[in-house]
Amino acid sequence: MAGPVSSSSLFGHVRKLFSHIRKRLPIYFVLMVVIFGVLFVFRDEIYDNLIERHEAENAVSFTPEGIPITDYGWKQGRYVGPVISPLHVGNWAQTYYNQSLYGNTTAGVYFNNTIQWFLDNRVTNEIDDGGGPVNVSHWIYNYAIYDMPAGWRSAMADAEILHALALAYDLYENPLVLQVCDEVLNGFEISQDLGGNVLDLSDGGAWYPEVIVPASLDPTYPHRRILNGFLFAVEDLYATYELLNETRVLTLFNLGVTSALEHMDLYESPRNWTYYQLDPEKLASVHYHGVHIRLTQSLYQITNDSTFLEYSQRWAGWTQYPEDPWWVLTPRLMLEIQFGLLFMGIAALAILGLDLLQMHIRDRLRRNRV
Repeated sequence: MAGPVSSSSLFGHVRKLFSHIRKRLPIYFVLMVVIFGVLFVFRDEIYDNLIERHEAENAVSFTPEGIPITDYGWKQGRYVGPVISPLHVGNWAQTYYNQSLYGNTTAGVYFNNTIQWFLDNRVTNEIDDGGGPVNVSHWIYNYAIYDMPAGWRSAMADAEILHALALAYDLYENPLVLQVCDEVLNGFEISQDLGGNVLDLSDGGAWYPEVIVPASLDPTYPHRRILNGFLFAVEDLYATYELLNETRVLTLFNLGVTSALEHMDLYESPRNWTYYQLDPEKLASVHYHGVHIRLTQSLYQITNDSTFLEYSQRWAGWTQYPEDPWWVLTPRLMLEIQFGLLFMGIAALAILGLDLLQMHIRDRLRRNRV
């Protein structure tokens, strides 16, 4: 039976290990330079296909009633975890509706469950913007994410849910559903400063923001003016108009179209790419650049306004994401650096581990020969 390893023997193994590493440092250095070169050359492909997708994709599970639960995990250093996103419930409500049209009875049940979720979870306030008090309904995000504190809301989500409610009313003609549609529409006629969904622009235009952080939560929060969220809201307003056939919905849609046409040029970067938002200016990712192209194409098909087609076609010709100057620490560059260091660290440990393993195997083989 072997006795305990003496401290001198252990010290000898450690010294031998460090001696081996020191002798192999030139090889390690060359390998790490090669790996760094590969990461640097393919950094855009790695970002678009690994980093950005990892940041954008979120695991989705479902309650027994079919309500989606989105697990955001960590977002920009903040743990969000599994939550119910009003926007995602709206997305899935429309998906269930479409599936039910093809005879999927389970999807039909889930669609009804999502509509009930909207009715049960709306937050309704009485607001008077000078024309008399009206009820306004929203769906509040009761969790903090990115730089938004818990309690923010979204005109995009409200429009998505409004579309789903209009689908339900078209099916069942439930007066309560129509009442809630009316309460949501009220929000699109009232300034966000008063509790509605409209950002009043300095030139008299109206914007339906994807993110609304009430001043009571953060009076300094900027008006991001995210393009895709606004265009999605406009698109959903038109879909709602087709179902409800109400003039006030068409008016809100037309106001959105007018604002889009008057401000779309602000989202064109001189670097032949689109901006995701304006405050501060932030380039769209490859994914959202494609979303901008699809949305302007969709609005052209709805309005037959050639200006939307011109934007869509011009943006479709911008296929190369602009290279950021290496000295400007943009959010994208910061993520590339963070993940690059992570990959380099993993590669260094893998190289060292494999080298030590082969050293151990060679020592074993040598002892066996002896």
